[in-house]
Amino acid sequence: MFRIRGVPETYIIDASGKLAYIKIGPFDSTREIIDVIEPLLSQ
Repeated sequence: MFRIRGVPETYIIDASGKLAYIKIGPFDSTREIIDVIEPLLSQ
């Protein structure tokens, strides 16, 4: 269903169960994670 490829991978699922974000590979910083999550929270 989500076609998972390998580690590390990040999938963010929204409140309705839809895939909202995919990141293949590691995050480089906490700031990068925040920059991804904050806009999703305001939707």
